[in-house]
Amino acid sequence: MRSRPETRFILIRHGQSDFNLQRRIQGCSDEPRLTDRGRSTADRAGEYLMRAGITRIISSPLRRAFEFAGRIRSGLGTSLHMWPDGRLREVDLPRWEGMEISSVERNHPKVYRAWREHPDCFEAASGVKPVPELYARAAAFWRETAGQFAGETVLVVTHSGTIRALVSTALGISPARFHSIQQSNGGLTILDSSPAGFTLVSLNSTGYLGEGLPKLKEGKLGMRLALVGRCAFEEFRPRLQNAIRANGVQTHVRLLDAPEMKRHIADALGSAAEPQLRMVPLGLSVMHYADRGRPPVVQTIELPQSQLWGGSETC
Repeated sequence: MRSRPETRFILIRHGQSDFNLQRRIQGCSDEPRLTDRGRSTADRAGEYLMRAGITRIISSPLRRAFEFAGRIRSGLGTSLHMWPDGRLREVDLPRWEGMEISSVERNHPKVYRAWREHPDCFEAASGVKPVPELYARAAAFWRETAGQFAGETVLVVTHSGTIRALVSTALGISPARFHSIQQSNGGLTILDSSPAGFTLVSLNSTGYLGEGLPKLKEGKLGMRLALVGRCAFEEFRPRLQNAIRANGVQTHVRLLDAPEMKRHIADALGSAAEPQLRMVPLGLSVMHYADRGRPPVVQTIELPQSQLWGGSETC
């Protein structure tokens, strides 16, 4: 028997919403709307993804994501089948929806610290743990869809927390590392699914939006480590030169081979993820070390453009 061909899942976070702009917590609220910038990001994503061979689109039903998905669909061709899936909603934080992040930090410091430091145990209400609940939804989504579209490329349009949960449940990353993955507005993450499991191809790629490196969250300092495959350095050099020192954060650059690159990423995400990292040919990976004693945040894992849509390997 021939093995089932891989299914490629391209995960993308919706573009900027008015709540993002105002630094307000969104959760499962359906009040946030895309800004002009958010809609522009959808148009640019649609243009960029024309080479990806997308065959269908699944979206969160929340309007900021579903509108974003619809704009991408318009760019790719309205004949693409698109539908909402409630399991792709954002992490549910009902008590905080609509509140400014700074207000929660200031008025509920212990609770907010528990959310940041122990997301796997954090309770939004008595007995309600939003991150494990989100991971259960993500796992249920994979159980139904991972083997359903053999050989196809499926675009999944959703939210920051949901993408982090989808990546984590696919690769066996603990909910305790929920905050160790960054997912920017418009960031692209690619997972390939086969009967053997999932492979992470790229994470939070934002280069197509003209960003040198993914932006740090407001107020974040510390240090960044940019890991670059030796054969990919020339491609990424211009972006790195513009980001060596941005927003007061020093970025250190290291040229690495595949085993070293995998080890650094696995240290951040948890060792269970290491076998599922597709690092050949090597590209660019960026870690942000914001706090001592805590795992770094993986900001991005990118392939060289020549390899992204199935080009031949050069290294």
